[in-house]
Amino acid sequence: MEARFFHWGGNLDPNSPVYIKRPEDDKLPEHIAAGDFVTVLAPRQMGKTSLLLRVRRLLTEAGMAIAYVDLSPAREESLESWYAHLSTGIAEQVLPGGDHPPLPQSHLEFVQFLRAVSTQLGNTRLCIMLDEVGTVPEDMSDAFFGNVRYVFSNRQVKPEFRFTNFVLCGTFQPRDLIKNPANSPFNISKTLRMSDLTRDGVRRLVGMLERMGVYFDEDIPDVVHDWTGGQPYLTQRLCAIFEEWKIPISGPEVVERAIQDLMMDDNNLDHIVHRLHEEAELVPWLERVLIRKESIRFNRMTNQRLARLELIGLIKPAKDGSCKIRNRIYHDLLLNNFFSEREGEHVPDLDASTDSEQAARPADSQEVTAVSIDVVDSTLLKQDQDKVAVTYTFQQYFQYVQNLARRWGGQVKDAAGDGVMCIFSSADSALRCAVELQENLPGFNRRHNRLNGPLALRIGLNTGHVLTRDLKDYRMTRSLYDYTLDLSGKLQKGISGGEIALTNHTVERLSEPIQANRQELWPEYNITVYVLNRFQETSGAQSASRV
Repeated sequence: MEARFFHWGGNLDPNSPVYIKRPEDDKLPEHIAAGDFVTVLAPRQMGKTSLLLRVRRLLTEAGMAIAYVDLSPAREESLESWYAHLSTGIAEQVLPGGDHPPLPQSHLEFVQFLRAVSTQLGNTRLCIMLDEVGTVPEDMSDAFFGNVRYVFSNRQVKPEFRFTNFVLCGTFQPRDLIKNPANSPFNISKTLRMSDLTRDGVRRLVGMLERMGVYFDEDIPDVVHDWTGGQPYLTQRLCAIFEEWKIPISGPEVVERAIQDLMMDDNNLDHIVHRLHEEAELVPWLERVLIRKESIRFNRMTNQRLARLELIGLIKPAKDGSCKIRNRIYHDLLLNNFFSEREGEHVPDLDASTDSEQAARPADSQEVTAVSIDVVDSTLLKQDQDKVAVTYTFQQYFQYVQNLARRWGGQVKDAAGDGVMCIFSSADSALRCAVELQENLPGFNRRHNRLNGPLALRIGLNTGHVLTRDLKDYRMTRSLYDYTLDLSGKLQKGISGGEIALTNHTVERLSEPIQANRQELWPEYNITVYVLNRFQETSGAQSASRV
């Protein structure tokens, strides 16, 4: 059988003539060379693996030690076998013919393994590319991704990690892979989202048909782009059909015939329809975009259903910031196949007045205020300190936070490193707790701090919903629960020690107005942030936070 020139399904060879560069081909190696940790996100069939393999080849030729490991084959393995798969893949690629460190049998031993590999490489940049990271077993994910974050956080104090970085690639939502945002490597990494081919890129790809003796009218590349939107798989697939037909493409109707063939039998389209049947709660949002033609603001941070539709590959942001169906092929697939087959079925209605997650809020949700507390520059505080002093100080700090949270009716939900997450049923109680944490901190430092410098806190408050009737119920749905916490965590990372930041969602729930020291618009999250920083050791909580 004659080999095909165009390739669809699976990764492209790095030297393939049908590999069309996109902006990510330049951005990814730049980030790696700069020592950045990188997250590469995209739906299926967008060329993620092809990108990694191509960049691996380029940087290996430039003298870096680059390991690529696909994690999916080990998804059902035991912890020991999973780490054996990962570590063997790393060692064989970056230490060929050298002495390989012992294979790790635990999460801690994996860090020791990385330290040994990095030490052997010396000042050579080590980049570990992990593909299909969404397949990391759930019972391992927190510890594994926490170790990746550990490598990043300790590069200044552990010289062997100074030239080590990771690329984490797949089709996933970072919040779904790790429960505690404070330990997540995703919120310290640079995020690259794979883009579609440009119109010029489609012209170059379609132009290669002439090598196969397939000739086409001048406007055919634009016709193909109008149908595929530059989606790499679909564009390659159409070109492969034209290559197989070996007939002149003399008008748009030939392209339409090829699309009809594709619609009749295509694994990628079948996968998309299957996902929609599995996740029926996403369908009303598609209906609003496609059938009702509503202008819904695209925001993957505030609307997890839109974020999931993006990862399936069905939607993307338009130039005006609204949601649009990714391409005309998907448009026709949904309109003429999926929705036409669902006529007569009950489709849950949504409040058309909003595009937020709250539009699909179930009846059993409950509003809470999340409080994220973090110690400023804790790594520097702990550096070169007596371990007993560090342990005592931070044990007392956690007890200090827990006692004040309980005093105001809150609960500690997560604690890792020096970060603490609490939730409260009342925004007023949450703010009073935050104020007391700041105002009583000088006394805590005098009584319990055994370190050379004082502890300083950053505190973020955000109000949102969780899917539970009882705050003591730990079975909270992550799509809502984590976002409420995530945003409070992002707030405190954007302020200085001694400050408290509140979203407009929290301010709107307070029984009295606050007098903020400053007010900022964070358009990337569609929120207004209010910052308080006037705290006196002897003043009361109410006088510090109220007009």
